[in-house]
Amino acid sequence: MNFIQNFASTREHQCRIDLGRFKPRKYPAEYSVDDRFPVVDVETNVTRMKKHYICEATRIVDKAKFIHKAPFVIVDVGKISASMTELPDPLYIGEYTYNLSAGINNTNQHFTAIIKAQGGTYYHFDDTNRLGCVIHDRRMLVELALYVLQL
Repeated sequence: MNFIQNFASTREHQCRIDLGRFKPRKYPAEYSVDDRFPVVDVETNVTRMKKHYICEATRIVDKAKFIHKAPFVIVDVGKISASMTELPDPLYIGEYTYNLSAGINNTNQHFTAIIKAQGGTYYHFDDTNRLGCVIHDRRMLVELALYVLQL
């Protein structure tokens, strides 16, 4: 998939707003009862579990949009790291197209980067390597990906 779903379509989710302690009268939507709703007493800073009513109405959320055109985005690859060649390139976010530029990896609390050069060659940067930047052997996985806005 080479697009971010939230930027491509509307979606639905439950409202889940707290309606309070009292049963709603003539409420226009579904609601549920949460018998263990945490309520903090601000004077004593003690949390007690109380019965509260929760809105279960379906809400339509519009497509996500950038408020300003972002020159780059950093994308979390997910719980399972990926090879640079497995990442989508280009990536479509709403009306904008972003090109994969780099990947970031955290190994033993040390960050390294894989950089995509013009022509599609990948380089692995590691400041603990005496050469600094070497041709990427495609074995290192990345956790974050850097995409740059296509002009």
